[in-house]
Amino acid sequence: MPASKRRRDTTSRRVAVFALSVCLLALAAAPASAQRPRVYAITGATIIASPGQVIEGATVIVRDGLIEAVGTDVTIPADAETIDGEGLTVWPAFIDSYSHLGMKQPEGGGGGFNLAALFSGPGEEDPGTGHPIELVHPQYRVNSDLISGDDAFEKHREAGFGAALSAPRDGIFRGSSALVALRDGHPRDYVIKSDITTHMGFDSGQFFGGYPSDILGTVTTMRQVMYDVMRYAEWQARWQANPAMQRPETNDALAALVAAHADPAPPVFHATSLRQIEAAIRVADEFGANAVVLGTGNEQEMLARLANTDVTVLVPVDFPDEPDVSSDERLPGVSLQLLSRWKNAAANAGAVADANIRFALTPYGMGNVGKFVENVRKAIEAGLTADAALAALTTTPAELYGVADILGTVEAGKIASLAIGTGAPFDDDTEIRHMFVDGEHFEMEEKEQIGDPDAVVDPRGEWAVTATVMGNAQDATWTIEGSPGAYSGRSVGQQGETEFESVTIEGNALTVVLAGPMGSLEATVVIEGEEFTGSASVDGPGGQTFSISFKGERTSGPEGGLR
Repeated sequence: MPASKRRRDTTSRRVAVFALSVCLLALAAAPASAQRPRVYAITGATIIASPGQVIEGATVIVRDGLIEAVGTDVTIPADAETIDGEGLTVWPAFIDSYSHLGMKQPEGGGGGFNLAALFSGPGEEDPGTGHPIELVHPQYRVNSDLISGDDAFEKHREAGFGAALSAPRDGIFRGSSALVALRDGHPRDYVIKSDITTHMGFDSGQFFGGYPSDILGTVTTMRQVMYDVMRYAEWQARWQANPAMQRPETNDALAALVAAHADPAPPVFHATSLRQIEAAIRVADEFGANAVVLGTGNEQEMLARLANTDVTVLVPVDFPDEPDVSSDERLPGVSLQLLSRWKNAAANAGAVADANIRFALTPYGMGNVGKFVENVRKAIEAGLTADAALAALTTTPAELYGVADILGTVEAGKIASLAIGTGAPFDDDTEIRHMFVDGEHFEMEEKEQIGDPDAVVDPRGEWAVTATVMGNAQDATWTIEGSPGAYSGRSVGQQGETEFESVTIEGNALTVVLAGPMGSLEATVVIEGEEFTGSASVDGPGGQTFSISFKGERTSGPEGGLR
């Protein structure tokens, strides 16, 4: 090969290697330059540092996920990204005191009694070291079932939540919970604290599903297991003191409860009735524990009993739908108690607060967590103070779950878990503009204007409606009645007749709220002439979000076009 050709080839290779090196350096540098700064300054805002403590015209500095400074004379770091807080309010992001957020969907299976574990012969050793009753599994840890990328995190953030207790779902002794930050990523990144406390419930095998089959058997199981734990701990201590004696059996379930008993955190009982709340109080009293109870929303019916205990109530604000009394045929199924609970639902939290019972608030059970703040606002209108509501969503759950030193208030040294809105947390027109979750900044999109706000339409009449979710379509008839400002209506479909909880219209955007399988569902459709289209979303039982599309055509009633 000629020397000149070799020189050209060598030169070409050197140029190629150099170009590749430059590209690799550029790629390596690109992520670093694209990363958002970890230093933020929220300036000139109203700061609700804690319930009742307000600082006007103040600045909050966030550095590397922590609150570095709060006050009116704070120096803004030169490397900070500034968020103009003039006209905005900063408060501690809410903590959901009970949820299943971040957990993967259960794969089915049931509880019951493992007879083989009890009656195995000498040569038929049970392979496990757990409890023979399958509903007793306190060694289970929520951490083992957390997933990456739970879509429900975003819905909670939009409602102002920055953290949540993720609790085990099923069982009598259910296992231990974890406190999670509601941000994207791998569980190892968003778990704030593991093994918060032990959870208990009143599940049963139901008839042929195994033991126990009713609440009496469930409570008996709770008591027997606790006595077994005391005996297990005693024999383990004796063996540790005298290894020459026969080594006691190993039982992971009982060992987990021994370890939990050493932790001062009170157990959390999942109650679905006032009877179960009473049972939880009695079991806790028998074994010297201060119980935490996930309530039913009807705690005002047993205030005297609750006030004479040290119980903490997690009060859901999932208000019941209005009972259907539209016809004589439906009246026998509507009791006075049902009517009373519907009418007084919003007053429950205020009544609990007035009785000096420690409580926290949760959206647990709500199909649409976007309605959470609205329901809290209804509770405030019914007697709960705004400061008490904020405490029940910030300082109380932080204290309850042992994280008050890092969450619950806007203070230097704590995790940056902040909500920034256009007004106070529960004001009617407040919109959240920014969230800091575990130090990560989220800019919240302003609510999109749906339809033409200047249009004037008459939504009344009957509409043939098709709702489609995950490719499955169902037909229904919507009837809208009433007058402007006082519309009402109902939907009749395959599942029967459902009264709308509310019917409102803004321009040509019609919004109806109806009860769905997972709670209240808010659907907004845009009316154009004699047709409408729109959508809604609802959170499923495992936290996933479903989108529902609606198409409708008016079949009778007044003209509905623009006029």
